[in-house]
Amino acid sequence: MAIGFGNGMVNTPMVLMWGNADGTVTLSQRSTAGYIMPTVDPAPPSVATLELETTVSTASSSEFRFTVDGNSQTTQNIIYAFSRDAPSSSAENAIIAIHQEKGQFRLDLSKPLPSNDDSAAPAGTIPLTGTQKLFVAHAVFCGLGFLFFLPLGVLFARFFRTFTPTWFKGHWFMQFAISGSIILTGFALAIAAVAQKGTPHFQAGHKIWGLVLIVLYLVQCSLGSFIHFVKPKNRIGRPPQNYGHAVLGLFVIGVAFYQVRTGYSVALPSSTGRATPEAVNIVWIVWIVLLVLAYCAGLSLLPKQWRQEKKSQLSRKPSDKHELTARRY
Repeated sequence: MAIGFGNGMVNTPMVLMWGNADGTVTLSQRSTAGYIMPTVDPAPPSVATLELETTVSTASSSEFRFTVDGNSQTTQNIIYAFSRDAPSSSAENAIIAIHQEKGQFRLDLSKPLPSNDDSAAPAGTIPLTGTQKLFVAHAVFCGLGFLFFLPLGVLFARFFRTFTPTWFKGHWFMQFAISGSIILTGFALAIAAVAQKGTPHFQAGHKIWGLVLIVLYLVQCSLGSFIHFVKPKNRIGRPPQNYGHAVLGLFVIGVAFYQVRTGYSVALPSSTGRATPEAVNIVWIVWIVLLVLAYCAGLSLLPKQWRQEKKSQLSRKPSDKHELTARRY
């Protein structure tokens, strides 16, 4: 974690701190003349002192604390950054990885410190930055699109195709009109957030799988449209592309569940600096179970579907000699 006293990264005195494998904590005061890795400052404007008594570093969370002379300033511009990647060693001049999140704020030291009875915001409720809000919005949109509306479209087709000939309209509307607009909006929000953050697109696993998932979703929609609008003449039985469409659809939803889980458990905490509530993981597990049970219940309608398809195929076969003659001509 790093705190800098200024408006930007260049020529700003910084205090970097990280936990080591042996339980110790390293404090390193650095600066940089450009947008490159900061190096140790041999003569910082103010010397920072590690507060060992209140510094805690564990595998799950860390609190790094230090004191530094404020030079009697009542206001101070602060920049901050953090990375989930550990430095190469415990040395003060260790090589560090590029930060995964950054931001800035203005510290007003003229205000009184809140007491326990004040209605000040508790620790951990610092407002999200604009970029962090984009990441949260991306998570909400993609979660709703991939895990709610997309599976509902599958269940709609599974249950209603044996009861009404217009089932495809509802299926298409859920899978493309509703799910598509929500999913593509969520994808666009992620692109915008990464651009604002200044990190490469499609670099880490979550980003790469996100792109793969979008491509698979578009392929699935295209395949569904092809099956519905381009029907082979004199076909016997179910065409192979129909089975491929069903298998690919289930695969897309399975990958989506994995992608959403890595999003809220790894990517979102990394981007916002705060853990996702455990309730989100509970909802994720319960929703998987409910969807699997609902889909298995829908499979009980397969015998009825097959009988209807067989009856439809028999009705298309030539029934007498005159029809055979007409076909010959």
